[in-house]
Amino acid sequence: MCSSDLTGATPRRLPLPGLDAPNVWPLRSQADASAIAARLSVCAEQGLPLVVIGGGFIGLEVAATARKRGVAVTVLEAAPRLLGRVLSPTLSDWYADLHRSHGVQLVLGARLERAEQVDGEVRALVLADGSRHPCAGVVLGVGVDANDQLAAADRKSTRLNSSHGYI
Repeated sequence: MCSSDLTGATPRRLPLPGLDAPNVWPLRSQADASAIAARLSVCAEQGLPLVVIGGGFIGLEVAATARKRGVAVTVLEAAPRLLGRVLSPTLSDWYADLHRSHGVQLVLGARLERAEQVDGEVRALVLADGSRHPCAGVVLGVGVDANDQLAAADRKSTRLNSSHGYI
């Protein structure tokens, strides 16, 4: 295990069958950003939307970028409002109105039920209410988990040994 695996954060994946397809990405690295940018062209060519799971800052930035490139976008957010954990309801509503005014379809209170695949790629997400959201690609913007392996390995001590002493 290298030291970069022990610090920082790892994008969350959702435990939904089918979301391990090659056209589903988190946005964490330059490679992720490049893959998403390439898929935006495919979305435009096929006339299918990009679906963004998560209405936080990362998800909304991807949605805005896709719309600027002329790609239809659906944002699926589990909470009743965008950015609900970080912004007031007034600001949350402002962001929702802004994105809608640019053509982003927002689905709030979304409960994912399944991902439908065709030829190994996700082609639609189905919600618990039965609604179906076609797509040519999916971006996961559902947060990160801290890489805390280093701290977990030294639970016997309240101090972590480093090359410069104890933390």
